[in-house]
Amino acid sequence: MFCCVVMSKDKNALSTSDAGTSLDVGTLQALEAIRELRSNATKMFDLLQQDQGGKDDGEEDNSALANAMSNLAHSIPDQIETLEKFITCFARQGSTFFHQNAGLLIRNDPADETHLYESILSSYNWIRRAREHAQWTFNFLNPMARRSQSKCLRKVFPPSFLQMNPTFMSNMLPFMQRQYPGLHITTIPRGRSTILLMVTVRQVPSLADPSRPPSKIFEAAVLWRGLQIEWANVKGPDESFYDDSGKLCLHRRSRYAIFRHVTDNVKGLIQQFNSSLTTFPMPQTVVRHFFSWLYYYRNVFAEPCCNCKKILKDNLPPSFREYRDSKMYVVHENCR
Repeated sequence: MFCCVVMSKDKNALSTSDAGTSLDVGTLQALEAIRELRSNATKMFDLLQQDQGGKDDGEEDNSALANAMSNLAHSIPDQIETLEKFITCFARQGSTFFHQNAGLLIRNDPADETHLYESILSSYNWIRRAREHAQWTFNFLNPMARRSQSKCLRKVFPPSFLQMNPTFMSNMLPFMQRQYPGLHITTIPRGRSTILLMVTVRQVPSLADPSRPPSKIFEAAVLWRGLQIEWANVKGPDESFYDDSGKLCLHRRSRYAIFRHVTDNVKGLIQQFNSSLTTFPMPQTVVRHFFSWLYYYRNVFAEPCCNCKKILKDNLPPSFREYRDSKMYVVHENCR
């Protein structure tokens, strides 16, 4: 019994090796047939070119050229038929073939430069909000469609991001202004659950000259919808969010490149803030982190970069602050 098993294993090994050897031989024969076919086709085109260029030659040369062309014309179909026979010997691959270096082509190394994280987080946030709105609409319209069948309407609950204690912001904002000197916050009601915050960051008066008034560094407009930040915009000290007629013009970007970069960074933090708000047990801690991160931009023109140790690079100060780090990491946009 053992001898039979050994013999069967030897036969399988021999058959596998024979299959590999036959496959290699078939590959070499197919490559040789391709080489001969290309060589004969090249010779055929060369002879045709000679025939067109030398029409005034003798009859002997023309007869030799015709014989050579007839031989090549008979050999090329035979070689094509031979190549087709070799091709049928190859087995078709069952799955998609990937080269070993295909993984290097799939990788996306410059993810930070393309701001992929902010885009994905923004898409996820909008999909989550659309789902909550759809659920809210379904809960509101479904009882109305079945009013004749049901005795009482079910209670409609607003989405989670619209639920806010009225005293929460009124108690939180004065506390933030006392904790961070130079931070001035003005509230402008925009609806039932929407509040527009005009955040002004000023320089703290120095002890050497207390009579000098604090200078304005920048002003930010932050739109809150419940406990969720919908939108933000940052402008310079000499810019205003009001137009010539006295109306609010919130969506006009700043004239200065540094404050446009700050606005982009604030929008990136908003996505992180909104994603952490639904899973964080204490929303006041997240709100405090947002204002502390925004307040840290008061040193935007005085603090050097952590990488190059310079304040100016490409005529811009370091405008990027790390979102998820407890210690603020200040770098230029090109030093990240």
